[in-house]
Amino acid sequence: MSPSAKSDKVEPGINYQKYSEKTIKGMYTYALVFMILTIPISIYRNDLFLMAFHTGFIIELFIIQKTLRNNMNFQLASLGIIFPSFILLLYALWTGTTDTITMVLIFPVIVYFLADEKSGTLIILMFAIIMIIILFLKKSMLPQGIVSITVIMITYTTVSGLAYLFEANRCKLQNEIYTSSLMDFLCDTWNRRCFDRDFEWFIEDSNRYNTTFSILLFDVDNFKNINDTYGHATGDDVLKDIVKNVKIFLRSSDILYRIGGDEFIILLRNTDIKGAEEFALRLLKMPQESELLKSHMISLSIGLTQYQSHPGKIDTLSIIDKALYLAKEKGKNRIEIL
Repeated sequence: MSPSAKSDKVEPGINYQKYSEKTIKGMYTYALVFMILTIPISIYRNDLFLMAFHTGFIIELFIIQKTLRNNMNFQLASLGIIFPSFILLLYALWTGTTDTITMVLIFPVIVYFLADEKSGTLIILMFAIIMIIILFLKKSMLPQGIVSITVIMITYTTVSGLAYLFEANRCKLQNEIYTSSLMDFLCDTWNRRCFDRDFEWFIEDSNRYNTTFSILLFDVDNFKNINDTYGHATGDDVLKDIVKNVKIFLRSSDILYRIGGDEFIILLRNTDIKGAEEFALRLLKMPQESELLKSHMISLSIGLTQYQSHPGKIDTLSIIDKALYLAKEKGKNRIEIL
């Protein structure tokens, strides 16, 4: 599957956390420090519920932060802050004075910072409904009653809208930058960096669910001669035509990468060595089905192996490199399986 042809199906190559591991840990540290610093307020107000809430929130932050050291889970981290903040702000609104009303305006910013747009909007709407109910029940403490409630809700809605627009644009830009860093723009396919990330994901998936996958490494025979004889523009056209034709054979679960120069790797998910060999045989004949490739007498050398859990990542890459080397040594335009 290529970048331009990607569907709504989640690909390992374009998965990313909304924030980095460092940001998530920093966020939790900030929340922990904030809660510790606000303990004196609970003591001063002699509010047992607030003191119990503070204690529980701090314990939760310690537990989740310890869990995150081994398994970074952004959804877990965000929920661990959003919902305690949800309860704390509504409780402050219910028990506090008019000064505490301004505190609720930070909630949309917190939510859109931590949650995706859809979930964040739902949470903010729930918060707004409960807040309206509380304000109506306690409108006597407001200087202008209904007018004050209207002003508060207009302000809350404006802050929510601005927070949404800012976060939506930021996420869109981040996604574009992230995806661009994984693409090979010449051939409109994924690059080496993307392969390194995906290969880890394939290995983890294979080991966890006891599935298999195969790795196919190929390059263009005598590609340097094409560049030297016809120029780099023609060489680029050859590479793009190869990728275009390879994509015809790919299933939606297979992923093609250009890892450098004229070398490409294909990860064949849920494919044993027999199935991978059948795919490789079709790939070997592919240049004869393209007018451009046929006119330049293009051929491919292919190395093939099936992932085994025992050798691991580094050894598997060494094996596939050796398979391609043997294909070259034995005369090119052939498949070697190790």
